[in-house]
Amino acid sequence: MAEASIFHRPALGARLAAQILHSSPTSASPSGVFLAAPRRTGKTTFVRELLVGEAAVG
Repeated sequence: MAEASIFHRPALGARLAAQILHSSPTSASPSGVFLAAPRRTGKTTFVRELLVGEAAVG
């Protein structure tokens, strides 16, 4: 099987990572994210390649 190319979206990854990692002083629970899309559309790849990388940098 050929390796799929990844469409990098660093601005989107940085924005979502900042939103998820931000802790609100008025909320007792941490922020979260819900990714909804049809099967095999890149949800896991997006998390692994963009969000994890951005969270490590930020």
